[in-house]
Amino acid sequence: MGLTLYYRKEKRGLKLIRCYGNDGIVSFPDTVGGQPFKILGDYAFSQWKKQEEEDVEIYDVTDNKFFDDKSELLCGNMIEMVYLPNEIEELGKYAFYGCSNLKKLTFSDALKVTGTGVFNGCRLRHVEIFCNKGKSTCLKDIVGEIRYELYADLHYCTEAGPVKTAKLVFPEFYEEAVENTPARIIEKYFNGSGYKYRQCFQKREVDYQAYDQLFSVAVIEERPELVSEIAVRRLRYPYELSEKAKKEYTTYVKDRAKNIAKGFVKQRDMEALRFLSKEGLWNEKAMEAAIEQASSQKDGEIMSFLMNEKQRLFPPKKKIFEL
Repeated sequence: MGLTLYYRKEKRGLKLIRCYGNDGIVSFPDTVGGQPFKILGDYAFSQWKKQEEEDVEIYDVTDNKFFDDKSELLCGNMIEMVYLPNEIEELGKYAFYGCSNLKKLTFSDALKVTGTGVFNGCRLRHVEIFCNKGKSTCLKDIVGEIRYELYADLHYCTEAGPVKTAKLVFPEFYEEAVENTPARIIEKYFNGSGYKYRQCFQKREVDYQAYDQLFSVAVIEERPELVSEIAVRRLRYPYELSEKAKKEYTTYVKDRAKNIAKGFVKQRDMEALRFLSKEGLWNEKAMEAAIEQASSQKDGEIMSFLMNEKQRLFPPKKKIFEL
């Protein structure tokens, strides 16, 4: 894959202006010539930039050659995933404007500033954040910009021990304006638990206790598949998970183990199925439903795993004959 960068040198580091290449999965280096990328420029991945900038330097990531005429401007619907350099501190205004196919964005806690309209016209589904210096991130700003369902993986990296991961789901919400005629005002109402989930922050840190306390609200307001996803993710990656919240999530998963197990089989999520077995979160009926689903999919790998687990967890009872 070829990738050519247009960038500019600024006082605090490099500013990425544009990318050219032939792949919608974009990963560019942390540095060029020993200098780190610090800023993602305005409209960097947007097709709606009115005028291209001329005062730029050019760097080819693959072989240090200059711009390849066969490459295309990477922008708009071409963009699917972007892995930002580790020291990026700022996303310029409208940087991803109109990138309707953008599915995933990866960055570190160095990112502190997100410009106006940075995700306008996006359906960003997944962010992955590497927290190298603490718990403070720009996740609050990002989920505040995106009203759609968003998955967030946070990796807390400390010198004192192994990396600890949290995997969260922020449900969708929408805003409704209702006219209050007697008062001559327009009142705003937020539908869906997603708005409440987006308030689960203390300054720029995720408030995990507040996040977990909203689970009962999600059970009422969200579809069961999404609620199950919230519960299983918190149980699999129990960062700052209290015993009370763990019990609530566990009860929910056990009560709906049949549908949850079938869902994991459909997704071919072997690790999730292993988790259900390891933690004893399913019963024999749920196991049989999962086996039936795997059989209908003709998925030999999952079928083999499930049959072995059924034999281990629910062995056939020995018959006792009385004379």
